[in-house]
Amino acid sequence: MKRVTAFLTTPLFSSSTESHLPAGTVRIEGELLNQENNGALIQATAYANARGKALDGQPTTLFLPLHKIDHLSFSG
Repeated sequence: MKRVTAFLTTPLFSSSTESHLPAGTVRIEGELLNQENNGALIQATAYANARGKALDGQPTTLFLPLHKIDHLSFSG
């Protein structure tokens, strides 16, 4: 698996019942599990807002469609 940071074009949507996804997330760090033609499957471990402030959130697996991702940064 590769470490990856996903920069999103728009913040993640989360309802009040989804406390594991912090509102306002535009940067997600974690492990890239699978990259497909239509998106990326990421084991998310850290979240941040547009100002770079770390947000509290639980680790979770997310499928991010390509239209949601501005770019991915790989680190190792």
